[in-house]
Amino acid sequence: MAFNFPRRVRKRYDRLKATLESKFYHFKLSIDEYFRIWNSPCRFCEDEFNQKGNCSVELVSGGRTWDVDTCGPVCNFCKQFKNNSQLTEEETKKLIDTLIEVRRNERKDGRRRSGRSWV
Repeated sequence: MAFNFPRRVRKRYDRLKATLESKFYHFKLSIDEYFRIWNSPCRFCEDEFNQKGNCSVELVSGGRTWDVDTCGPVCNFCKQFKNNSQLTEEETKKLIDTLIEVRRNERKDGRRRSGRSWV
């Protein structure tokens, strides 16, 4: 018996697949593989900044094939951070790791951030 995916997952999957195929990408993810990636922790922050609990599925390598080896999960915070900077994947990961360390130290010390929260 096939798993009955939430409607929003099916819609996102179908829309992504149609968009990528119209741009001549090779979309080789099954709905099961897509759901597993979508439901995984963010590859940058391990869900430290992920408030919704689900990630976008994005192409990690620079190729044109979308499959389990070339795609990964990323939360909205990290995706915006990565897309709005000119950093490499490795630099983005290191910077987000530093932000996580600062946040954890503030929690440990009992200090509060002033102004807006990060997320």
